[in-house]
Amino acid sequence: MGEINHFLHQQYSLKFIEDLKDVVRVNIGEEDNAKKKDVVIRCVGCLEPISGGSAYGCISCNCFLHKLCAKSTPTINHHLHPLHPLTFMSHDFEEFYCDVCGNRVSSEVHTYYCMICDFAACLKCGVAASIKIGSKKDNKVYMCALIVILILTVI
Repeated sequence: MGEINHFLHQQYSLKFIEDLKDVVRVNIGEEDNAKKKDVVIRCVGCLEPISGGSAYGCISCNCFLHKLCAKSTPTINHHLHPLHPLTFMSHDFEEFYCDVCGNRVSSEVHTYYCMICDFAACLKCGVAASIKIGSKKDNKVYMCALIVILILTVI
């Protein structure tokens, strides 16, 4: 998995981190670990907490992405909005509803958006749609991404 370059963090490449618990210990120091057990690392893409496990990140900048969010690209083509590509952006609204899953989304979260049609897809729906489907392996990845989205929207 190694390293990736991502448009949300252009200063350095993001390294694959097997266990984020090790990163928390490094950042706050072993001696402070007992005091700061509730340190939350948030994904810079979806702003959701990255709860343990692996992710991509830059420790020096405190920039971290879920593995799924790391698959985001500056623009995508979405099958529910075939007229124009959707562009990754922040919104100026207080909140909006994702036109794909129907969930309410905070203005702080990045989204895929078409300014021409006012069509918005939350990051999770946009990333899931951008995974190319071709082989059986790709179909499994796509289905896993959809399952993750469904689980996250229920929580």
